[in-house]
Amino acid sequence: HIGYYAPTVLLAQFAKESWGESEERSALVFVLQGCTSMLMVCVLGHVIRCIGGSIRTASVSHLATGLCNVLIPYCGSMNAMLAWGALSGILSGPLLGTTPVCLSDLFGAENVAFYYGFSRLAVGLGAFGGPLMVGWLAESTSFTVAFVVAGGFSVGGALLLWLAGACGHRGER
Repeated sequence: HIGYYAPTVLLAQFAKESWGESEERSALVFVLQGCTSMLMVCVLGHVIRCIGGSIRTASVSHLATGLCNVLIPYCGSMNAMLAWGALSGILSGPLLGTTPVCLSDLFGAENVAFYYGFSRLAVGLGAFGGPLMVGWLAESTSFTVAFVVAGGFSVGGALLLWLAGACGHRGER
């Protein structure tokens, strides 16, 4: 989740330094992101069927979210950043909704409670360490490095999830 938190931590400062935008205007990016994410969740069942399952959908969502984060430094204006927010919401929308279903597919419904708790532990560690890491990277190197590294973590997560799904389902490994 380091990739998930990077925009939240860095976006307002990035927009202020890059284009002289206020924090209030930068907040519109997150409003758009939240609205489009909610719309995606409303059609998530259809999206999962079209993509071919929850694991594949979550993998695509992680991959697309990571690549989207890498693009942040290349947004040339606040309007491009607003478009990024809308796209990012659509692409990241499936992340939370697919987690319990993926865990059930991977480990069986009887084990979801245990593995969901473990996944929340990992998210908690990412929520604590992620903002610290991307903030440090942005200050010690550049925004570009911070966004690329954070995006790389999301891409890595997508690859791990895809690999886990490819290895088998419901204990059939």
